[in-house]
Amino acid sequence: MSDSLWWLPSLLVFAIAGAIAVVGIAALRRATARRDAATDSSLAELQRRAGGLLVRTDNRVQESEDELGFAQAQFGDVAVIDYRNAIDTARRRLREAFLLQQRLDDAEPDTVDERRRWNTQIIELCTSADAAIASEDSRFRELRSTERNAPQQLLVVQTQLAAAEERADEIRALRQGLADRFAPSALLTLDRHLDDASELLVSATGLLQAAALRMQDGGVEPVADALRSAHDEVARSSGALSAGEGAAARIAAAETAAAGLAAQLREGIAEARAVRDGHVDPAAAIALNLCVDQAGMALAEHARAERAGGVAVDPLADLDALRGAIDRLDAATSAARGQQDRLEHARVALGGALVAARSHIAAARDCIAERRSVVGAPARTRLAEAERQLMLAEQESDPVDALDIARRAVRLADDAEALAHYDAELRGH
Repeated sequence: MSDSLWWLPSLLVFAIAGAIAVVGIAALRRATARRDAATDSSLAELQRRAGGLLVRTDNRVQESEDELGFAQAQFGDVAVIDYRNAIDTARRRLREAFLLQQRLDDAEPDTVDERRRWNTQIIELCTSADAAIASEDSRFRELRSTERNAPQQLLVVQTQLAAAEERADEIRALRQGLADRFAPSALLTLDRHLDDASELLVSATGLLQAAALRMQDGGVEPVADALRSAHDEVARSSGALSAGEGAAARIAAAETAAAGLAAQLREGIAEARAVRDGHVDPAAAIALNLCVDQAGMALAEHARAERAGGVAVDPLADLDALRGAIDRLDAATSAARGQQDRLEHARVALGGALVAARSHIAAARDCIAERRSVVGAPARTRLAEAERQLMLAEQESDPVDALDIARRAVRLADDAEALAHYDAELRGH
């Protein structure tokens, strides 16, 4: 090789080294991409499993609570002590799982490790909750496997049915009194629960009659299924009747709360006008003027309802209208109000906000319960978080913070109800 080509071997060495480096980097990138894809796939599967377990475990706990009532009536209080404790344990673990799901659903970004860890914890909690009640469920199913106590079981369910029918008659009488005072729209939820209860009681009556006939004919095996189905119908009717009583109570509570909010709103208007007249910022004055006008319209509508004696009035809608007007007025004047004034104002507003939160949470809970076979984890998670926020609001010593938390509970409950409706529509229910 001539002296002029002394550099050629070095060039070949560097070229080979560069090619190896390029190939190595490309291989590393492909391996990294494969690992990332595998991580995304495994995390998605973990999340799907956790969400499915949340739904199944929530339904399992609800079913076990229904089972507890039948077991208590059939075998006595002492026999169900362990069963009740197992359900309480499962419910606590389920609440922890819903709290973790809420962390995953909130707006704050989570790392991959956090999402994996929290989903794993949800799966563990749900599995543990299910295991806590599985053995008790199995034990009572075995107790009922024999038909020797069929006559006694029939008597138990007949007694439960009679009590439920008497309770339904009382609620119908209560409903008639409300119908004389309020608009039909205020009674829609109550009517729906009463209709559901009536259908279930009719079904339970037919099942018990069929069971009695089979027992007279000497048929044994089918009786247990009929009695069980009859009990389930009576238990579901009791749930519908309780929901109906709750709806009636919310109407009365809304009427009382609306009167208090109207008085608060009148004071708020006067205060807002005083703030507006002494405010140097024209933009703030314009905003206050708008809120004062809106509040005045809400008060006028409330006054019209009072003059009508409650007839053709929906107190729940009236309460929401007044609460909305107060919220807007409060937001418009808070910047110009001193801290002590804000505290006093929040203390007064908090009562109405808590009533509204309880009402919206109850509506969402009823909506999910009626559709629990199709409602997924997001709706249930938001309901659980709304209930937690309401509990925090009730315990919060700072009225300003408590008011904000109560309003957050209302928004979460509304989200839960909307998601439940969406799940039902998606699945054709």
